[in-house]
Amino acid sequence: MKIKTLNTILVILALVLVAVGILLGLKDEDTMFVIFRIPDTAISNFSIFLGPLLLVVSCIIELIRRIVEHEPRKSLFVVGIMLFSIPLVFFGKSIADDFDAYHLVNKIESPDGKHSIYYYDTILINKYTEEKSKGYVILERTGLFKYEKALMISHFDEDEVEWKDNYARYKSWILDYSTYGD
Repeated sequence: MKIKTLNTILVILALVLVAVGILLGLKDEDTMFVIFRIPDTAISNFSIFLGPLLLVVSCIIELIRRIVEHEPRKSLFVVGIMLFSIPLVFFGKSIADDFDAYHLVNKIESPDGKHSIYYYDTILINKYTEEKSKGYVILERTGLFKYEKALMISHFDEDEVEWKDNYARYKSWILDYSTYGD
């Protein structure tokens, strides 16, 4: 009975992870959700990867239980393992190919501690030459977990930020302070 309960929990958790992954993937491109410095793209992709993984594990556990207890319909779980392995391999390859694109959101605070600027590393692609280079996305925090993309630049050095009363300046760019939590 404990194995059936475990399988039920695994299936429910898998469905929740896939639903979270899909919902985070459907948001506006300029809006981000960040939880514990982890952006929504990483959460979404890993959730969609872990969902099929849990379903494969659940099918393997149930197949082993049926073999040990000599119950019929073992082939259904073999088909389930093969079926759920397809998205598992697909999303696993996608995550492995784009692993450099996953990043944590960084935070720098003004010297007085009243304001913050959020940013993360990214890859910039020249739309004419398709040349890739390192870049940075400056974010503006607008909610508890919600951030808006404000600026994309090719170079960013935290030490060169000039802190003002109502904004910060980095070279010729104006960096607005976040409207939430500062």
